[in-house]
Amino acid sequence: MKKNEYVVALVLCLIGASMFLLSDGIPTMVAVERSSIVNSRFFPKLMSGLLVFFGLILAFQRFLGGASEKSLEKASDAAQDAEGRDSDLKRSRLIRLLSAGGLMLLYVIGFSYLGFLVSSILFVLAFLFILGVRRWYVLASVSLVVPVAIYLLFRVFLKVMLPSGGIL
Repeated sequence: MKKNEYVVALVLCLIGASMFLLSDGIPTMVAVERSSIVNSRFFPKLMSGLLVFFGLILAFQRFLGGASEKSLEKASDAAQDAEGRDSDLKRSRLIRLLSAGGLMLLYVIGFSYLGFLVSSILFVLAFLFILGVRRWYVLASVSLVVPVAIYLLFRVFLKVMLPSGGIL
């Protein structure tokens, strides 16, 4: 196992533990009793606990899976040699990474102008396209269903206000 994978597992555990401890400072809402398990601290504690848990799983998985990792590396090297286009692959990955970063920046900016629903539909559509999805029915259905489901969950069921946008 590579040393940097252990570093990633350690960083995940440290971030999760810090978040867990810092979530005690989140004020509870007046409508929810302090003794209630589900309050404003519940989800941050849950997510930080899961971060620590998965960091530990990553460390143990890498520790126990050293022999199989070598065979995976050999198979990966053979696949790269067979393709013979390692530099093109790196370039296309870099272009996708930069495109995704720019798209996220546009999403944040578009949030205030277009609102949650419209900007999320456009974001999911463009992100799926960047990831290589080209079937129109997959692009259309996923880019509509996911944002609408999130909108219904937060706006209708949980009664959370979402940005409506300035243009529309």
